[in-house]
Amino acid sequence: MKPIAIVRNFALLFLLTVSTAVNASAPAKDTIYNAAAVLKIMKRVGDWQLQSWKTDGLSELDPNCIMQDSKGFIWVGTADGLNRYDGYKFKIFRNDVKDPASIGSNYIQDMAEDKDGYIWIATIGGGLNRFDRKTNQFRRFTHNDKDSKSISSDFVSKISIEKSGKIWVATQRDGVNLFDPKTGNSVHYFTNKNNAKSISSNEIAKVYCDNDDNVWIGTVNNGLGLFDRKNNNFNTFRHSETDKSSLSGDKITAIFEDSAHQIWVGTQENGLNLYNRAGGTFKHFMNDPHNSNSLVNNSIQCISEDESHSLWIGTENGGLSIYSYAWDVFFNYSHDDVDNSTITSNSVDVISPDKTGNMWLGTFGGGLSLYKKNKSAFNHYTHSSLATSLSNNFVLDLFEDDSNRIWVGTDGGGLNLFDLKSGKFTAFKHQDANKNSISGDNVLAIREDRDKNLWIGTWGNGANIMNPKTRTFKTFKHNPGDPSSLSGDNIYAIAQTHDNKIWLGSFGDGLNLYQPKTNSFIHYRNNATDPKSLASDRINTLLSDSKGNLWIGTDDAGVSLYNGKTNSFINFKHNDKTNSVSNNTIFDLYEDHLGYIWVCTLSGLNRFDPKTHHFTIFKAKDGLPNDYVQAILEDDKGKLWVSTNNGISKYDPTTNKFRNFTIENGLQADEFKQHSAFKSSTGALYFGGVNGFNSFFPDQLTETPYDPPLVLTNFQLFNKNVEVAENSDDPSPLKQDISVTKKITLSHGQSVLSFEYASLDYLSPNKKKYAYILEGFDKGWNYVDNKNLAVYTNVPPGTYTFRVKSQGEAGKWSPHMLSLVVTVVPPFWLTWWFESLTGLFIISCVYGFYRYRVNSFIKQKIRLEHLVKERTTEVRHQASELQKTSRGFAIHERRIAGTIGRTTGTGRRFAGIK
Repeated sequence: MKPIAIVRNFALLFLLTVSTAVNASAPAKDTIYNAAAVLKIMKRVGDWQLQSWKTDGLSELDPNCIMQDSKGFIWVGTADGLNRYDGYKFKIFRNDVKDPASIGSNYIQDMAEDKDGYIWIATIGGGLNRFDRKTNQFRRFTHNDKDSKSISSDFVSKISIEKSGKIWVATQRDGVNLFDPKTGNSVHYFTNKNNAKSISSNEIAKVYCDNDDNVWIGTVNNGLGLFDRKNNNFNTFRHSETDKSSLSGDKITAIFEDSAHQIWVGTQENGLNLYNRAGGTFKHFMNDPHNSNSLVNNSIQCISEDESHSLWIGTENGGLSIYSYAWDVFFNYSHDDVDNSTITSNSVDVISPDKTGNMWLGTFGGGLSLYKKNKSAFNHYTHSSLATSLSNNFVLDLFEDDSNRIWVGTDGGGLNLFDLKSGKFTAFKHQDANKNSISGDNVLAIREDRDKNLWIGTWGNGANIMNPKTRTFKTFKHNPGDPSSLSGDNIYAIAQTHDNKIWLGSFGDGLNLYQPKTNSFIHYRNNATDPKSLASDRINTLLSDSKGNLWIGTDDAGVSLYNGKTNSFINFKHNDKTNSVSNNTIFDLYEDHLGYIWVCTLSGLNRFDPKTHHFTIFKAKDGLPNDYVQAILEDDKGKLWVSTNNGISKYDPTTNKFRNFTIENGLQADEFKQHSAFKSSTGALYFGGVNGFNSFFPDQLTETPYDPPLVLTNFQLFNKNVEVAENSDDPSPLKQDISVTKKITLSHGQSVLSFEYASLDYLSPNKKKYAYILEGFDKGWNYVDNKNLAVYTNVPPGTYTFRVKSQGEAGKWSPHMLSLVVTVVPPFWLTWWFESLTGLFIISCVYGFYRYRVNSFIKQKIRLEHLVKERTTEVRHQASELQKTSRGFAIHERRIAGTIGRTTGTGRRFAGIK
């Protein structure tokens, strides 16, 4: 077969790369050295999963440059500003004409980070800019006509930092500059027609410092320059029509050094060049219309390399080529309007790897794309515009026959035969004019009988027997006039028991047993008056176990177990008692190597013990990602794999723990389809869903060892972003960017505060989990799942420590936590000095009052003593006067008495006279 079919087919979803291990390991004896074999190896090595941003905050859809900094942030330069991405949102830096500390221009061409952590930005019209991540401020270095040491132009096309820290600055029309960040001075290099060793053109497209500190200059239309440091001049490489080993073209668009220190040069319309250092010659890679494994397009836009040392080449209007050193071929990928997992545009302008091996792409009009290195090795097959792709994305059943052919039943796309080697699908659909075609395109069930015929169940069109050799179909349908015909035309499940009997389960019309001699069917129906009849006529799934039993999963009445000896059924239904099945809607049945029967239901996973007839139930609270369990398989090591409406889960019976996988791990979607699963002869597991199907080898699902940085990304007061203080007079509590801040001081009135944080891992952002605590305020950790925001209100004055920790997709908490000391300053009336002064004032007042009272008492005592003295003197005087008066009264009384006595004597005398 032709390799182009493989490459295009594989562009359905995956961007693949080849590892150096392929080159080192010897191929198997039966390996065929063609593109199919290469593709098979590449699938085994690893797949790529796409995530793209178009309207999610990116400032423009045409990225010019992409970079991951030393802190882990992703930076994207566009014609409408500089973007910083933290895995959740973009922060955009734009020019502000009123702010000299803003970026000099919104048109960003290139950027690089130096050893001190400064980010240097090449702009169109705004010169060279240096970004200080601590202050969030830019310093501009621009052309000044009055300063001969300033950069030669403000229209900077490219920059590259050499080992000394000096920066090579390429300009659009004014040559190249060697800029010294310490002094701000530049050395200029211009073309000189009278000097063959000068730079060949002033129009510079690219500048690149390689590992040996060689400086390569790519001109717009006059070849490639190599700087000679000793002689301070340039050696120029140009295309020569008479020299096949010369540069393929003079319009240089890309320069790149790979991990083997080889120099690659991309040109406009003249392909790719590999430089031979020893001979000073070039090897050309060009598009060959007759070779699908040649370079996809001759107009090269960018070059990069992935962690497995495959070369990624972005082209203009041609898509993406990935070059495999091991096989010396290109694998080409283009945009597909039908398949949103392909590259977003065929003009790939920039490619950049990150620390975890992901590849970031910027495409013209297609925004930013992240191709995640899917270390969990989920292969994904889906429908695209290619005729040989899967015919429909709703995969209702999967099956491998005895010839190791894989069959796929779809909802509307008929039956598909999948060729794993070529990656091609062959679809069998109903044809009205062909009575030997499949009876319907909604294929619900696929099984093989002992004669190697394929049985196919359809919705609304009965059952089919397919002869794989002739690829013709024989149809069985319900005939109301024939009681021995198929009981109904909605065939949801098919099973073959150990005695080679074929059973067909219909949705609404019970169970059918095929009679091969008469091509008729025996029917088993539910009888409401017979408890030993089939539990329900609505059958979803069938299972033939190792003991020859037939299990029937129904849609509304639980599980039935058929007893062939008694020709009756034992029914297991949900009830309020313990140990019953968790729900009566059964989606799949499976027997493990220990003989347990696993039951997938609408409400959890059940393990049935045939000895005790007890059901053990597993739900989301036990670790499942979802209670809607669709299908189940067992791998070669006894682990159970369960598909749900929220991804796939791996269950380890020995530890009783679940590990969950979602679309972020490479799954076709989070939603899967009932009983759509099978285990292949190679040990690979297949699960079908709403966006195609996945296949994977469980042993290749390894945990990612990367422990990403955890940073604060935003700080708010009263739900408003707090910006970094511009100067010492700025009252902002942030003196540095929140991502590098270790301490922050707030006033007592700033008591409503919010923190945003992010684990800078771009593989599975929605699978991250966080916990945070404000020590001194919270009583314990707050576990908030994947929420990356912490809000606090009414935080009283004091000193606290805000801590955040993160958990990766493997379920382990990182030992590294971020912390921020937060001090809420109390109001002046609660400060120690104010309280001290207040205390002294109160004590003074009390003491003053005390002294006042004491003095009052003393004064009062003195007054009283004086008064007493006066009163005593007065009393004494009065007493003396009284005594005198008394003596006077006594004398007077004596006188009166004497007078009275005399008067009495006289009277007696008068009486005697009478």
